[in-house]
Amino acid sequence: MNKEQALAKLAERQQMLDNVANFVEQKKTPILENLFKWKFLDTEIEPKPTPWEIMTNWDLMEKVVREHQERYDPDLCCDIGTRNNMNINATLGHSQHQMKEKESGNIQAVDEDRFGSAEALLEYAENPTEYCWTKASRITFPDGLTFGQIEDACRAVNEFNAYAVRINRIMNEEYGVPATVKAVSICPTESPAMYYRGLKAFSTDMRRKPEVIDEYNRIMTPGFLKAISDACDSPRGNTAYEDWAVLLTHSIMNTKQFERFMWNGIWGEAFRILAEKKGKALMFIEASGLRLADFFNEVPRGVITCYFELDDPFEMRKAMPNIAFAYYPQTYLQYHTPAEAVDKAKELVDGMGPGYMYCTNKMIEHANDQRRENVFAVYDYLRNR
Repeated sequence: MNKEQALAKLAERQQMLDNVANFVEQKKTPILENLFKWKFLDTEIEPKPTPWEIMTNWDLMEKVVREHQERYDPDLCCDIGTRNNMNINATLGHSQHQMKEKESGNIQAVDEDRFGSAEALLEYAENPTEYCWTKASRITFPDGLTFGQIEDACRAVNEFNAYAVRINRIMNEEYGVPATVKAVSICPTESPAMYYRGLKAFSTDMRRKPEVIDEYNRIMTPGFLKAISDACDSPRGNTAYEDWAVLLTHSIMNTKQFERFMWNGIWGEAFRILAEKKGKALMFIEASGLRLADFFNEVPRGVITCYFELDDPFEMRKAMPNIAFAYYPQTYLQYHTPAEAVDKAKELVDGMGPGYMYCTNKMIEHANDQRRENVFAVYDYLRNR
């Protein structure tokens, strides 16, 4: 399709996604692909590259992303080759995400304490750049870094950013696929758990030094909320949502901790801003989110479209009637026949009603996570039901 046709298709997809958020009946069910490395393993490029070769070569990555879009044509993508910049890993020899097996592409997230104490969070919050260069880097890289490594790392970041701009333009103007979001909001409490202290240390901090977490949130939350507000105030352009709300750390919290460290004045306020400014969020809930229903019931309809991992979709619909949901059990793409996979899609479309779209509950990464024939069958049904 030419650019004019692609942008018309993009606008149609934006409207379909808006319809889901607003619980509007429509003939087609939008397809959100929660897919990462599987497209590297599914490629028919010859000679067949390894995932490592694809993830460290942006020209090759573009070819793979194009090939995948032309073959499956999803309406929206969680990843277009921009999920993990493995060139940083290759340059520095260390990062949070490490690929141990270059042939299979298996990536492991390392849980480690890069700050050393809860109090260090406050020092970081006062001047993040200075703290990372003078303190945190000495823990992560105890042997230090050469100027050559730093230069190579900066070059890798610039090359990654250039690819991200290029691939977004390609998806918009050649394939009619919106950019997923304007902003990816990392709740202040997520960063200490996922990047700075690690889950184990942060879990201890919440119990033993909750006042430190409170103070850290007090310092960091205004910037978090401003980013969401600014996203709402900027033109929509070719994006689908204003914000990508990612909930990970709640899985190590009880509901009282969630209310204190993640909801009151933080996510609760963020969703209030989105509602007030007519913004929309795509939200991912890792692990189970059903126990948090009372919090999300404070959010009016039309704000959140949520994809999630573990909960029963019909229980989620009953518990959170204002939230639009995206769900499909990945096992039906892996272990069942195409007919059975389509029957499951029909069950979800009929049972969830308006305010539903397709998205697998598991990120599709490994070669056997789904089969082509099942994907084709389900996508065909969702487009032509």
